[in-house]
Amino acid sequence: MKRPLAKYNSFFWSLAFAAVFLLAACSRPLPTLEETLERAESFLALGEFSSAIDLLEAFDEREPGHAVIVETLAEAYAGHGDFASASFNFIRLADMNPDDPLPLLFAASALREGGDHAGAVAIYDRYLRERPDDIATARAVAALHIERGNRSAAIDTLLRTNQAVPSGAIQVAIGRLFLDGRNLGQAQDWFASALRQQDETRPEALLGLLETALAANRPADAETLLRQMDAEFPGAFDRSSLAGQRRELVEWRRRQDEAREAAAALARARQRERETAPTVPAEPLPSPEVEVAVVPSPPPAEPDPAPVPATPRPTPTPAPPPPPGPSASAADRGIAALQRGDAAAAIPLFRDALRDDRENADLWMNLSEAQFLAGDFDWAMASASEAMRRQPNDVRPLMQFLRAAQQTLPPDRLIRELEQAKRRFPQSADITLALARGYARVGNNPRGARIFFNEFLALAPADHPERASAERELASL
Repeated sequence: MKRPLAKYNSFFWSLAFAAVFLLAACSRPLPTLEETLERAESFLALGEFSSAIDLLEAFDEREPGHAVIVETLAEAYAGHGDFASASFNFIRLADMNPDDPLPLLFAASALREGGDHAGAVAIYDRYLRERPDDIATARAVAALHIERGNRSAAIDTLLRTNQAVPSGAIQVAIGRLFLDGRNLGQAQDWFASALRQQDETRPEALLGLLETALAANRPADAETLLRQMDAEFPGAFDRSSLAGQRRELVEWRRRQDEAREAAAALARARQRERETAPTVPAEPLPSPEVEVAVVPSPPPAEPDPAPVPATPRPTPTPAPPPPPGPSASAADRGIAALQRGDAAAAIPLFRDALRDDRENADLWMNLSEAQFLAGDFDWAMASASEAMRRQPNDVRPLMQFLRAAQQTLPPDRLIRELEQAKRRFPQSADITLALARGYARVGNNPRGARIFFNEFLALAPADHPERASAERELASL
C-alpha cells in the first residue's frame, strides 16, 4: 500500500524543483541601460545587427525615452540595411531634442541611401527650416532636386538659404542653375551679386559671368572678363571647362582688328585722294540771250562784262566740335562718344582703355555709365562694382551701382542693397535720400521712409538740388 504514496511523493518533489527553478529565473535582474548598450555594441562590432536590434527593441519597449538607445537602434537598422526604420528612429531622436536638428540630416541621408529620394527631400527641407545657414546641405539638396528634374525647387531651396545667410557660394550656385536653364539675365544678375561678396568664390563668379556672356553671344564682354580673370587669377580659366573658348575669342579679336585696320586704311586712302586731287576751275556758263524791253529812260552807260553768277549754296550750320583724332587715347575717345550721346561706341573704347589700366576706377565708372545709357543695367552694376572694389571709400561708384540696381533688381533685393549702402556711408545725404525713396516707393515702409527723409533734410545742405523734392515727398507720406 506504500508504493502509490512513494509515487506521489516523487511527483511532488519534481514540481517543487521546477517551481524553485522558475522562481530563480524570474528573480534574475534585467540588464541595465549600460549593460544593454555594451552588449549591443558588441553585436554591432561583430556585424550581428539582428541580435543588436532585438536587444535594443526589447529595452526600448520596456523603458522608452532613452535617446542613446534610440540612436544606437537607428544605427543598427542602418547597418542592417533597413533604411526606413533607421530614418524613423533618427526622426524620433530629433523629436526628443528639438534644439538639435542634426538627426534629421541622418534621417534624410538614410532614406536617400535607401532610394527614397522623395522622402529624403521632405526631411531635408524640414532640417533646412531649422538650419537655413547650412550652405553645404542646401547645395546638396538642390542637387537632389536637379536629379529629380525639379530645377525650380532647387532654386527655391538656395534662395531661402541665401535670404538667411547671403554668400557668394550660394549666389554662384543660383547663377549656375539659371544659366543651365538659359535664363541669362537672372544668371548674370546672380553671378554679379556673388562678385560683390568679395569672397573666395570670386573666380567662380567671374567665370560664370564670362560663360553667360558667351552664351548671350557677347564676345566683347567675354573678352573683357577673360582679361580680368587672367589678371586676377592666372591659369584659372585654362583649368576650366571653357578653356577651349580662349582660341575662339582670340580669333574674334583678330577679325575685329583686321576689320578696324581695313576701315582705317580706307579712310586714310580717301583722305589722300581728297588732298592730292587737282583743282579743276569751273567753266564759265554761257550767258543767256536776254530780250531787253525798250523803256522811256536814258540809255545806261556801257556796262562791264557781267561775271558768271556763283551757284547758290545753303547757309552752313555750326558743326559740333570735332572728335578726338586718331592719336587720342581710347579713354578720351570714349568720353567724347559719351558726350555726344553715343554709348554704343563708348563701351568698346572704355574696354580697350581698361586693357592697359585695369585698376583705374574712373574708367570702370565711365564704362558703367555707358552701359547704363545703353540700357544694359546688369553690366552697369557689375562695372560699378569693379569701381567700388578699387575705391571702397568713394561714394560715387556706390551711387552709380544703386542707380543701375533700381532698374533691374526686385524690390526686396533693392532694399537690402540700399540698407547695406546706408551702413557703409551713414553720413551720405544722397544715399540716405535713396533709402528713403526706396522705402516709400517699393519697400512699403512709410514709417522708415519718414525717418530717412527727415535724416536727409538734416544732413543735406540748404542748396541741395533734391531738398525741395524731398520735402514734398515727406509731406505726402
